[in-house]
Amino acid sequence: MTVSGAVTWSTVGWTIALLVALPALPLLKPNLGLRHIPTAGCGSQSWFASWKGAIRFITDGKGMVAEGYREFPGRAFKIPTLTGWMVVLTTEDHIEDIRRAREQLSFVAGVAELLHTDYTISPLASKPNGSVEIVRSPLTRHINTAYPEIHDELITTFNQFAPSHDLQEWEPTTLVNLCLNLSARGTHRMLVGLPICRDPEYLELNISFTATVFNMTAAMTAIPGFLRPYAAQWMNVRSQIQKVKKFIGNRFLDRLAKQRDGSLEEDMTKDLPTWLVAYAQDDSELQLDALMVRFMQLNLASIHSIANVMADAMLDLTAHQEYLPALRQEIEDILGKDGWTKNNIARLAKMDSFLMESMRTSGSAIQLLRKVMTDFTFSDGTTVPRGNLICFAAVSAHQSNEVYPDADTFNGLRFYQEDGTTKPSITTPGYHWLVFGHGSHACPGRFLAMTLIKTALAHLIREFDIKFPEGTSRPASTVVGGSPSPSRTAQILWKRRVKGDVM
Repeated sequence: MTVSGAVTWSTVGWTIALLVALPALPLLKPNLGLRHIPTAGCGSQSWFASWKGAIRFITDGKGMVAEGYREFPGRAFKIPTLTGWMVVLTTEDHIEDIRRAREQLSFVAGVAELLHTDYTISPLASKPNGSVEIVRSPLTRHINTAYPEIHDELITTFNQFAPSHDLQEWEPTTLVNLCLNLSARGTHRMLVGLPICRDPEYLELNISFTATVFNMTAAMTAIPGFLRPYAAQWMNVRSQIQKVKKFIGNRFLDRLAKQRDGSLEEDMTKDLPTWLVAYAQDDSELQLDALMVRFMQLNLASIHSIANVMADAMLDLTAHQEYLPALRQEIEDILGKDGWTKNNIARLAKMDSFLMESMRTSGSAIQLLRKVMTDFTFSDGTTVPRGNLICFAAVSAHQSNEVYPDADTFNGLRFYQEDGTTKPSITTPGYHWLVFGHGSHACPGRFLAMTLIKTALAHLIREFDIKFPEGTSRPASTVVGGSPSPSRTAQILWKRRVKGDVM
């Protein structure tokens, strides 16, 4: 049995926001001391122009950022959004300023404001916690040990979706649905194990959690600030968290009991409930409801993000089949001869390059979201007052012809080096490679994400032929607020390869 999840949140949620927002826009946060920073995407700072710009941002945020980057090269600019103005930075010096700023420019507060997590999830969601350290340390260390289980879960999931071994006929599959199941089952095989990771209701709750949060975020965005505490009484995900609790609540209670009597050891059980208890920073984090919020927050940051990258890469593979022979040969040379291990998956450099090009061309227009906690002056003299949101124009890093020659052309081996490596490394953030962020807030889960995605792609490439349905091509992404995601209805045709097929 498979799980589809709520996969249309971007369209439904932001349509609701748009309809509700029209009368509420005059009540949105005003320009907070930003008149000295040039405006992009709406022509002027007048209320009517910024109102139109905020509406445009919903569907053309990427275009607005690109316009600002072209119009104000080497300078900061601002764009209107439904929640107020956002300052967009564009230079390497700006990136370095963000990296050095630490808590003057807060990632946690930026996400909390953008997603209204105090209202949509819980006030606990915006408080500092040990989740990042968990992902960086015990979770990442455990990937190598857990890899055989991860691999098994991905193959099992593929087999439930894929054409029969006995048939050599093309069959359709909806990619986002496939990838959501691969992502959810692969991650939760490691985080909670069997049999929970295969329970249909459990999977549905975890997959749909992100969709629910974003739907509620969209609606909350359109509600004036003074009304949000009242709306939060019925517009939240608490009931969904309670439903997940019935699957793993007893496990948390067991870990809490062991923590109280001193018998909890980090390595006793390799699962997320153990780590969340072991890494709790104070007694308030050792309450069951608080632990459940942390558990679901990690879902929010992982399942859909991994699935989107995976689906985009599969669409790009289907659109650029000229790369399949080289990728298949690399898979046979490494995995076919040396076995399917985490370390061998990391050696697939041509696949890394293809994935990097897919992420470069399909990635968000903005990265490095932060909230300014105290008035902050950047190294070029630009001052942004406290309370504003800032971000970096990823278009300057990822779509620049100076950095990536012929940047508008898909080149699957762009990053591949003759010595069998990629430059830069797929998991190493840098000024021109920002898909995982940068600095101390670079995505700590990138190593697990790449292991899952590359394993799934390697199996797809090795075992299946793929193509688009007759008369169709790669569908355009759905773009919401500058963040593209693969079409939720995108389909490919696939069939199992016959042993002995040429590469």
